[in-house]
Amino acid sequence: MKQAWKLSTVVAVCALLATGLAWADNSAKGGNFGGPAPMADPDDLTEGFDDILTLTGAGWYEQNNSDSPDGGYFQGNDAVFPAHAGAATAYLGVNYASTAGSLISNWMLTPELPLNNCGTLSFYTSTVAASAWPDRLEVRYSQTGAATNVGAAYADVGDFTNLIIEVNPGLAVAGYPEAWTEFTYDFSGASPAATGRIAFRYYVDDAGPAGNNSNYIGIDTFNYIDGSGCGGGGGGGTGGAAIPVPTLSSTGIVMMMLALIAISVVLIRRRM
Repeated sequence: MKQAWKLSTVVAVCALLATGLAWADNSAKGGNFGGPAPMADPDDLTEGFDDILTLTGAGWYEQNNSDSPDGGYFQGNDAVFPAHAGAATAYLGVNYASTAGSLISNWMLTPELPLNNCGTLSFYTSTVAASAWPDRLEVRYSQTGAATNVGAAYADVGDFTNLIIEVNPGLAVAGYPEAWTEFTYDFSGASPAATGRIAFRYYVDDAGPAGNNSNYIGIDTFNYIDGSGCGGGGGGGTGGAAIPVPTLSSTGIVMMMLALIAISVVLIRRRM
């Protein structure tokens, strides 16, 4: 009977220790048993383009600087190709009908974002399979807050002088991805305290209904991850989130104290 009592006591002590340590570890990682999950960073931006009619209300901005502006950005057409993710039409589309002339410069700007030195951008884009009319896409950014200055003429870029990605810059046939392809960019030259916007620019010459270039592209699965506080700001940051330092929660400490009391009881009983 004494051996059974000692065994059950040891089991209870181990259970208390395990519970206390698990609670402490969960607290160090930002968890909360039975509580809400940690909140997402409000400065991150994810957009799947499920309904582009909601973009303006969410802070996105569109401007067509083509030589003879005609069509704008539109909901993806699944009859051309389906979305990268989500519903078949859940992507941003733009095409040769951006102009009735021959020069396309059609802009779509994100909401204002903290474009700091450790932010990361990713998105997917595609054109039509076996397209005979080359397309081109530029990705630029400004650091002028919520400003939307992209100029007024075809060649203007306004405040968006920072060119970070070019897809098919030479307008080569088959030079634009003909299946959904991811593009990424790690911000390294942005001022750590600056905010601004990221811009997609559908930019094609010899374009339009009668041109030799411009067909149809899609943009999908946009993500911007804010890197604030990744290393003190400024150039040369290492990127990534700060690593939490494990600390015991108050509940974990109480549980471990109870375990120590139980161990003391076992030792006292042995001496008796």
